[in-house]
Amino acid sequence: MHQTLLDRSVGRWLISAALLAGLATLIVMLAPGAAAQGQGTPQPPHWFWGEDADSYAGSTVQAFDQNGNELDVSGDEGRGVVDSNGGWYHSILRTEATRVSFRLTNSSGSRETALLDVTSGNFQEVPISEFTRTITTAPETKSIRVIARLHPTRESRTLEFNIRIDGVDVDPPPRQRFLTPDLRYNRWLQSSVIDAGDGFEVRVIACKQDDDDVIFGVRVAGQDDIIPSARRLPVTITHNRWLQSSEIDIPQPGTSTNVVRLSADPGCTGSP
Repeated sequence: MHQTLLDRSVGRWLISAALLAGLATLIVMLAPGAAAQGQGTPQPPHWFWGEDADSYAGSTVQAFDQNGNELDVSGDEGRGVVDSNGGWYHSILRTEATRVSFRLTNSSGSRETALLDVTSGNFQEVPISEFTRTITTAPETKSIRVIARLHPTRESRTLEFNIRIDGVDVDPPPRQRFLTPDLRYNRWLQSSVIDAGDGFEVRVIACKQDDDDVIFGVRVAGQDDIIPSARRLPVTITHNRWLQSSEIDIPQPGTSTNVVRLSADPGCTGSP
């Protein structure tokens, strides 16, 4: 009797071991295929949408990744356009971005959301109240005037320069803004950089000619030189009131090729 029970226990153990070995083998055989299948499964997009932008019908909603690069939506005609009911949508793949922001643009300007996380296969409503950041576009040109005077307290015939925007003198003025009586003739000199706002940076340039008159203009971002039509401070000036040039439109740095180069004005050489 004892021998029979032992034989049965051994038999059951052998069967269990065999089943476990077979299951392990099956798992090993199936694992690579399962992994390969998982790698080939496309991740569903994350859908962002809104439906309360009815006052912005016809506007566009652009999508930008976490690095500020605009995502291409050219393959989907209705994507990113606010319809007549105020609805819009964007579908973003995780391969396109990990975080995304949206910019709503119409004739009155642009507003942008903060960065939103992109997760797999979710639907997320973005109400119009989340477009909180106002995007301001810098103008292509800015109108300024160069101003000049005889300095009231420095040595005789020391000139001071600055620029004027919409009737207001830039403050603080540039640190290097004085031309002394002993400056070299027929040679362009320049002020330190003047911040004109909206990304515009200029320097006043000036040159004393043989007759002691001083002509002046501006240089934009170290490359574009513009000389206004009213540009001369005559030697006969004796008062120290500010005089201003004619109005000139300065371009955003590096954007304009329609400029007057320094060599166009005879009598002054070199480059500031």
